Amino acid sequence: MASSLSNAEPKLSVPLQSDQTHKAQRGAGVRLKLFVGQAAIGIGQIDLLDCIGRTGSLVLAATQMNMDETRAENLLALTSAGFSKPLVIPAGSDSNLLELTELGAALIHRYRKQDSYIQKSSADLKDWLNKQQASN
Repeated sequence: MASSLSNAEPKLSVPLQSDQTHKAQRGAGVRLKLFVGQAAIGIGQIDLLDCIGRTGSLVLAATQMNMDETRAENLLALTSAGFSKPLVIPAGSDSNLLELTELGAALIHRYRKQDSYIQKSSADLKDWLNKQQASN
């Protein structure tokens, strides 16, 4: 016999947080998102680009960020898709090595500069939000 939909437990529209997240409530914050083409670029993509620039490798960057290599490849492709020029290019004849282009380095620099400004200018808002958060 098929179960009635009215007796089924409602599905949550927001995924449940882990027990660890419940125990240590995250403080209120503000995050910068850039919308370029179809991509929304945030701190994760910027950190990935930065790590590629430091390591010269997508694989090493993914490993250092505890990220699956396929996920890192997809993030890099999504981040790059909105730009007319590449953010990273092969370094020399070894196609496994990458280097940031001027555009990639400028994106990281401009993102971090703008994010720093936003964090400083939103300090009062973050303090107020933290005070308004319910503590468990």
